[in-house]
Amino acid sequence: MLTENRKYDYSGLITLNKNHLLSVASRPQDDNVNWLFLQIGERQLSFVYKIIHPLEANYGKPFEIDMAFIWSEVALEILQLEHTYQVLRGQEEIGIVKLTHNKTAL
Repeated sequence: MLTENRKYDYSGLITLNKNHLLSVASRPQDDNVNWLFLQIGERQLSFVYKIIHPLEANYGKPFEIDMAFIWSEVALEILQLEHTYQVLRGQEEIGIVKLTHNKTAL
């Protein structure tokens, strides 16, 4: 996981779809990959995330995360709060995220 020693830029609500290859008991906090992409028009911004309440996180339902963007300066210029973005793992669409707070503005 790429969450250690990380400054998180945004908070949001993410809804992830469960991949058909995962076991029935699998939950989002079991996933070892937390490096995803946000689709913004023609652009993709890479980010890592941390689940705020891991025991409450389930596939198909929104749960709270903190997000750190690899190019945070670019993210701050183009992302909008209360806007919903597509989430990708590589080229696969796996869910959506709605940005709720800009943590750098606090």
